[in-house]
Amino acid sequence: MLNRRTLLTGTTGFAVMGLALGKATAASLTGIEKASMRGSINATELGVQPGTFDDQSKAFAKLLRDANSRDMAVFLPAGTYVVSNLSLPSRVRLSGVPGATRIVYGGDGHLFMAEQAEHIELSGLVFDGSNRSIGDYAQGLLDLRRVGHLVVDNCQITGSGKNGLSLEHAAGRIERSDISGAADAGIYSVEAAGLAITGNTVSDCANGGILVHRWQAAEDGTMVTGNRVERIGARSGGTGQNGNGINAFRAGNVVISGNVVSDCAFSAIRANSSSNLQISGNTCSRSGETAVYSEFSFEGAVISNNIVDGAANGISIVNFNEGGRMGVCSGNIVRNLSTSGPYTADPPGFGVGIAVEADTIASNNVIENAPTGGKIGVPGIGQGQPPRRAGQQTRVQMSLQLGNLAADGRQRNAQLACGAGKAASLHRAYEQGHGLQTIHISSVKWKEGLQICQLHLDDGRLHIRCLSAGGLEQERIAVSESRPPLPPFTAETAAQKARMAEDAWNSRDPARVALAYTADSRWRNRAEFLQGREAIQAFLTRKWARELDYRLIKEVWAFHGNRIAVRFAYEWHDDSGSWFRSYGNENWEFDEHGLMRLRIASINDLPMAEADRKYHWPLGRRPDDHPSLSALGL
Repeated sequence: MLNRRTLLTGTTGFAVMGLALGKATAASLTGIEKASMRGSINATELGVQPGTFDDQSKAFAKLLRDANSRDMAVFLPAGTYVVSNLSLPSRVRLSGVPGATRIVYGGDGHLFMAEQAEHIELSGLVFDGSNRSIGDYAQGLLDLRRVGHLVVDNCQITGSGKNGLSLEHAAGRIERSDISGAADAGIYSVEAAGLAITGNTVSDCANGGILVHRWQAAEDGTMVTGNRVERIGARSGGTGQNGNGINAFRAGNVVISGNVVSDCAFSAIRANSSSNLQISGNTCSRSGETAVYSEFSFEGAVISNNIVDGAANGISIVNFNEGGRMGVCSGNIVRNLSTSGPYTADPPGFGVGIAVEADTIASNNVIENAPTGGKIGVPGIGQGQPPRRAGQQTRVQMSLQLGNLAADGRQRNAQLACGAGKAASLHRAYEQGHGLQTIHISSVKWKEGLQICQLHLDDGRLHIRCLSAGGLEQERIAVSESRPPLPPFTAETAAQKARMAEDAWNSRDPARVALAYTADSRWRNRAEFLQGREAIQAFLTRKWARELDYRLIKEVWAFHGNRIAVRFAYEWHDDSGSWFRSYGNENWEFDEHGLMRLRIASINDLPMAEADRKYHWPLGRRPDDHPSLSALGL
C-alpha cells in the first residue's frame, strides 16, 4: 500500500473548490446570492452543466484552471457531473449541495489527483467511484499529495476501486464526511504533517477503515477522534495487516480517542511501531481478533478508558522482544470474548482479556466473560483470573513499574504489585541493547491480599524478592537468549529460519532485524565489514534510507548443521525514482541459541524499468500466497 511514486498523468495542475451559480439560478437557492456576491465563478458560463451524463472532464478542467488563476471559489449546483483524470491546481475551493451534487468517476485513470498544492477545500460533495478500476499510479478515488492545507468537510466518498481518500504529506482536517464501499481502506494517510480526522463515518470497506502510516518511524501527530467505523473486512488476507478499523503504523504522537468501532475482521484499533500513542475512550464491538492492539517497536503507549465488548482477545500490549516498551493499560472494560478467531492462535489461544509486556503498568481494568481465564499478563503471561460468573464481582488489578537502566547497563530494578490474584508466571524480559530476551518459565505464587515484589536483573539472572506474612522470600530465575528454530537445521527449520529473516528485513526496522544476531555478530556485506548489533543497526538504518519501497524474497539454497546458505532478490528505488533489482547470496552461521553470529553476503544491483517490477505486495511481510523466487523465475 505504501507508494512514494509522485507520478501524475500528463495534465498540468488545475484546482478545485468553490463555484457559484449565476444570479438567475442563484435566486432559487438560499444562500447562493451571497455566494455570488463574494465573487465566485458561474459554472454554467464555462460549460459545466449539472444533470447530464456526458463526460464533462474538459469543461471541468477549464473551470478549475480559471478558478485557480483567479484564486476564486467554485460552487456546483445539485446534479451529476461525470469526469475523469482531473489534476488539481495549487488552490481549490469546491463546494456543492450536500448529498445532491455528485461527481461521478468516468473511468480510465483517476478521478481527482493533486501534487504540491497550497490549499484544497472540498465541501458538500458526493464523490462516486462507481466501483470502476483506478490506474496503477493512483492510490485512491481522491489522491492528494503534498497539500499544505486540506479540508474535506461534509462530503460522501463511495464506491472507490482502491482507497476512498488517499493522502500523502497532507496537513489539515477530514471531518463530518461519509466514506463507504472502498476496495481498500476508507481513509489512507501516509507521512501526515498535522492532520485531524474527526466526526466521520467509515463503513463497508474491504481492507481497512482509517489508516495512519509512515514510511519510517517518526512523529506524525494525527488526531483520529469521534469517528464511527464499521464493517471493515480483510479481503487481502493476512494476520492483521488488513481488517482493522483504525490502524497507526510507525506514526508517533497519534491520538485515537472517542471513536465507535464495530464489526472489524481483525482489530478495532491496531498500532504497530507507534510511539507516544494514546488510545482512549473508544468503544470497540465485535472485533474478529484482538480488539485493541499495540505491538512491536513502540516507546510509550497509553490505552485507557476503552470499552471492548465482543472480540477474540481484549487488549494486547505485546512484542516487546521487538523493541516495544513503556505502556499503560488502565481503566478499561473488557467483556464477552470468544475462543474463535481468524487463524489458529498460539497457546493459550483466544479468549484472553488483557495481555501486557514491555515495561507496562496494568491497573484498574475490569474483565468479564473471558473464556481463557480473563488473564492479565506480566510480561507476556501472568495474573490468572477466573471468568466472572453471574452474581460474582471480579476485579483484576496489577501494576508493573520498571525503573531506569543502571549506568553499567547490567541492572534494572522493578516493583510489582498484585491484588486478589492466584498466580503469576514470568517468561520473557528484554534488556534493550544488552541481549537479554528470554526468561525461562518459572512461577511465583501469590497469597491472598497484596504483596510487593522487588525485581532486578544482575549477572544474567532475574532476582525476585517478595515481602509476605512469612517474611522475605527470594527466587532466582536463569536468563538466556534464544531465537528458535535452533541448530542443527532440517529442511523444514532452515526454510522457517529463512522466512523469519525475510519477514524481519521486509519490516525495514533496523532495531528489530539486529536482534536476530549475536551481540558480537560479524558481517561482510558486499565490501563492507561490520561487527556487533550497534554497527548492524546503523548499517541497516543507512541502507533503508537509500533503498526505498524495499521488498525482499529469500530462498534456502543449502543447509548443514548450524549453517544455512540462501539466495535472495530484492527490489527498490532511490530518491530519484530509479528502480533496481538486487540479486545476492548469503552464508549464515548460528550459535546454539539460534542467533546468527556470522553473515557473509555478496550482492549485485541490476537497474530496471519500473514496468519490469515483479514485487507489488503492500510494503511489509510478503503474503503467504505470493510466488517464490523459483516460481518467479528469478
